[in-house]
Amino acid sequence: MYLDEWFQSLTAKIRAIEKEWQHASESRQHELAQDLYTLRHISDQVVDLWLQYEESLSKAIGNIKHMQLAAADAPEQSQVEQTKPDQQKSGGKGGQAAMNQQPAN
Repeated sequence: MYLDEWFQSLTAKIRAIEKEWQHASESRQHELAQDLYTLRHISDQVVDLWLQYEESLSKAIGNIKHMQLAAADAPEQSQVEQTKPDQQKSGGKGGQAAMNQQPAN
């Protein structure tokens, strides 16, 4: 996987810096320190982007769960709506029986 290779290369850079540090001149150590600073900056960016990704993923999962629950409730609501017309036909309030009543004079 590409990410694995990328992190392995970053880790290899760190090891190379550590190995070279002991025998490096002061100016080279300064360059190596800059390289470490750059690696730290990359690491911080990766963590920030990962947290944004995780937040988006969590929201998407929550939204999908919400939609699934709403869809699961929808057939129950549909059944309730379907029984209302049947109740009206069988003489419930406002149904056919109410329409057949003679107006009071």
